[in-house]
Amino acid sequence: MPEDKKPRILVVDDDPTDLKFLTTLIAYYGYDFEIAQNGVEAIEKTKATDPDVILMDILMPEMNGIEACKRLKEDPGTKHIPIIVFTAFGDKEIKIECLNAGANDFLSKPVDSTELIARIKNFLQFKNLEEIKKNNEILTETIKAIENAKREWEQTLDCISDIVLLIDSKDNILRCNKILTTLTGKSYPELLGRKWQDVFKESGFSYKNSDSGDIEYSHTNGRFFNFNIYAVKNMGIIANILTLRDITTRKYVEEEIKQAHDIQQALNSILNISLKDMPLIEILNHTLETLLTIPWLAFESRGCIFLVEDDPEVLVMKAQKGLSEPIQKSCARIPFGRCLCGKAALSRKIEFASHINERHEIIYSGIYPHGHYCVPIMFGDRILGVINIYLKEKHKYTQKEETFLTSAANTLAGIIIRKQAEESLATAYTELKSAQSQIIQSEKMASIGQLAAGIAHEINNPVGFIMSNLGSLQKYAGKLSEFIKAQTEAIGELGVKSSEFGETLKKVDALKKSMKIDYIIDDLGNLIRESLDGAERIKKIVQDLKSFSHIDEAEWKMADINAGIESTINIVWNELKYKATVKKEYGDIPLTKCNPGQLNQVFMNMLVNAAHAIEKQGEITVKTWHDSGYIYISISDTGCGIPKENISRIFEPFFTTKEVGKGTGLGLSIAYDIVRKHNGDIIVDSAVGKGTTFTVKIPVVEK
Repeated sequence: MPEDKKPRILVVDDDPTDLKFLTTLIAYYGYDFEIAQNGVEAIEKTKATDPDVILMDILMPEMNGIEACKRLKEDPGTKHIPIIVFTAFGDKEIKIECLNAGANDFLSKPVDSTELIARIKNFLQFKNLEEIKKNNEILTETIKAIENAKREWEQTLDCISDIVLLIDSKDNILRCNKILTTLTGKSYPELLGRKWQDVFKESGFSYKNSDSGDIEYSHTNGRFFNFNIYAVKNMGIIANILTLRDITTRKYVEEEIKQAHDIQQALNSILNISLKDMPLIEILNHTLETLLTIPWLAFESRGCIFLVEDDPEVLVMKAQKGLSEPIQKSCARIPFGRCLCGKAALSRKIEFASHINERHEIIYSGIYPHGHYCVPIMFGDRILGVINIYLKEKHKYTQKEETFLTSAANTLAGIIIRKQAEESLATAYTELKSAQSQIIQSEKMASIGQLAAGIAHEINNPVGFIMSNLGSLQKYAGKLSEFIKAQTEAIGELGVKSSEFGETLKKVDALKKSMKIDYIIDDLGNLIRESLDGAERIKKIVQDLKSFSHIDEAEWKMADINAGIESTINIVWNELKYKATVKKEYGDIPLTKCNPGQLNQVFMNMLVNAAHAIEKQGEITVKTWHDSGYIYISISDTGCGIPKENISRIFEPFFTTKEVGKGTGLGLSIAYDIVRKHNGDIIVDSAVGKGTTFTVKIPVVEK
């Protein structure tokens, strides 16, 4: 781009306020601008004015920004023009759609003016470098033309920066152009007759094979040359022409382009990884890896990233690469103002150190000489963290490195804000979902309690009748038995005294035997006793149902924990009896003020889980004891056990290892909340293949 030509920026936006802001900003920084108010006008203006950079809004009439971007990138005449897209949307689908349409970059509204100008400068610089590269290619072609031209080489080659030598078969210099005398500091006569290898070595030349396979010479003054040798024919002598084409400008331009490409690629890599569904810590580690592997940066492969978390004035190390344990331990948490990272966080400015000095306050055994870049991660005026890069001792500061690290920190800041917002939203959603499910579960348990209370009431009355009637029947049966016995004895005595009654007695005896009267009289008592036992069991179940029906009560009262466990076992007995033998080891424990209905729900969840953990047949042990002002209730099973990696998650809402449809994942979560409301705790001990023990610990409350 010619130096006297101002860069032209095309601003595309249908909002007059935004157009005024952007054009004023662009004019302030010395750029020319064109404006368009929709996608169709943007395409026409682009073809007419050939702008250097396009700033385009997404939402516009007639044609939106994404469609306009897509059409410009499909047109060979305009696809080279970088496009920065503005969007007020925060979701990544819109951003991905912009990138797929060919957008080179995107910024969120409201636009940060400093960031926008920095992005524009980067694209203009990149375009300038591309133009320099094209100019260099033209220069290369020009040199080739000069080399092939049939002129007197003395008159032409003295005017170029390339070195040209005519050497004999023994490598002695026969002729050379002026540039060689300049670089060697020797006069023309002093060079003639010398071996060219000796001259180059004495004058500070060195060589290496380039990546393309060519021989590349460099001089101590910073110039680079591409080496070639050509055989000379039809000159009457055996000779060669040796050329060293000056590629210094090309080398520097290529290096600038490569570095700009590496920087953009690194930032794009960080942005792309941020769009994937992964935790923030993984993104930080990826970012650090990307920063430390750019080949032309003189960084050591060591560094870390700190974030500000619970304490607003303390940095917490969240990602690291190549740091030893002493460093990780010493730098795990750094207060603002302490050492270089803390100073960068406090000042909100980059801290650079070429070596360890008094500012490097954290010293540990075995520390070796090094330097640092400590770059604050800023979002507006808010400090989010610090990027810490290790340098070799005596490393020299460069503006290019600072600019790159600042860009990386700014990119990372946006990612951190977005990821933190996403994680906060996900946490809030999970908590809301958990609370909603627990309310539903509580309502279900309340409904079950009401149903149990109703059933208990309805069963209780007929059971009372049955037990009362069975008691009376037992008395009547006893009296009937005594009467039949006395009657039988009286008839027997009459039969002995009178032959007339003998025949009748035989018929009565025969009938008595055929109807098994003696057996019925003996069995009648057993039947009544068994019926009374059954009725007593029904009465006990009804009492347990009545106790269970108070699960939704908010009342706290003095209660017997052992009695609550016993009634709960009776309620869930049908779940237990086919899977396990239940061992009860009730200790002598005091009464405590609690919500017995809710605690019974805890015991019920744990007993049912214990039964589900046993595949075929096992044992469940329930034990209670009192120690140091606490009541302990342990429920152990001989089931499959819980894997170590799951133990830390079993109290999370919705976490379950059961098959789909067989568990909500809320049982233990609700149990844990209930125990915590009682100022207690649940301790878990499990071994895979051996079983699990849940121990509930609650304080004794006497008032």
